[in-house]
Amino acid sequence: MLNIPMEKVALNSPGEVDDAVFRRCLDWYATSKGRFALNHDELEGILPFLQLHAVGDNGSKYLYCGAQSVVGDLYGQDFCVEAQGKEGVPDSAFEQTLNRDYWTVTRTETPIAQRVRAPIDVYGTKYSVEFFRYVFPVKFREFNAVGVLARFAESPILLN
Repeated sequence: MLNIPMEKVALNSPGEVDDAVFRRCLDWYATSKGRFALNHDELEGILPFLQLHAVGDNGSKYLYCGAQSVVGDLYGQDFCVEAQGKEGVPDSAFEQTLNRDYWTVTRTETPIAQRVRAPIDVYGTKYSVEFFRYVFPVKFREFNAVGVLARFAESPILLN
């Protein structure tokens, strides 16, 4: 198998990502600042594509995983239904690397936008994935939480 390292590149102009859902998420965050009670109709339109994570000093746990999220595309809708309370996707190395940004976003209360390319293990099958990712702080009950919208930039490539 090829050993491909994860690459994360900051997007200087996330609004230039050519994806309608990505754009709607940016617009929702710009008007709501992550407060779920604001712009609820817009939130409902993007919620199936989002992941929500409670963030603590020792990592994060799923609060919600949208069935139409990248995770749903890779691991299936059953995984999304059962994700609440889990620490992340089954590929722990992949999850730990991305998880570091969740902590930064909750502490700084500043969203980040990236283009990510990485290998991922999906139930024993290795893929190379490339996606745009927007990680933003959300006001969700008492949790320090982040919302994550990821959209494939390219179709996953089978590695093995």
